[in-house]
Amino acid sequence: MKKNVGVRDKSIRMILALALALVAALVELPDVMRYVLLGLATIFLVTGFTRRCPLYLITKTNTCETKNEEK
Repeated sequence: MKKNVGVRDKSIRMILALALALVAALVELPDVMRYVLLGLATIFLVTGFTRRCPLYLITKTNTCETKNEEK
């Protein structure tokens, strides 16, 4: 599977993963909500590190910047 997550998208995913994990750890929440937040944080973290998003593959979305080739 090709990379389909761009640098900006990766940064946003990493920040969201950190924010969700912090909320799950620091805020008093029901256990189910805590697990949902940690699950989402994990998904954002994995797709950010690998720069591959299965949902983007299904929707044929690509946020990677392309290099302009001079001819």
